[in-house]
Amino acid sequence: MSKVTEFGCGPAVFAIFDINSTLNQQTWYKTELLDVSTNAISTFYIQSNKNKLSVGHDMCFGAFSFNRKGTMYKVRFTPINSDRKTATTTDWISFKNPFFEN
Repeated sequence: MSKVTEFGCGPAVFAIFDINSTLNQQTWYKTELLDVSTNAISTFYIQSNKNKLSVGHDMCFGAFSFNRKGTMYKVRFTPINSDRKTATTTDWISFKNPFFEN
């Protein structure tokens, strides 16, 4: 699923993923985003909201930016709890640029 909301100073753009965490404490997700057209990888740590991970940015700031071209992306997540214990990293998940999903 993706979400693009246009605002006066810029759009909020997210690709949204469902998650199932196996860790029992507060969990962060090392999130690696690969732009398939450039092979550039961006890495940030994000938290879930209601069992969903939103990869992208609000109108003014955020961890990840998507270009406005018809490129494909891949993402993978590594759950990390507050004790620095990690769960298994997901496989790469392919998805279309959110600008072209809405």
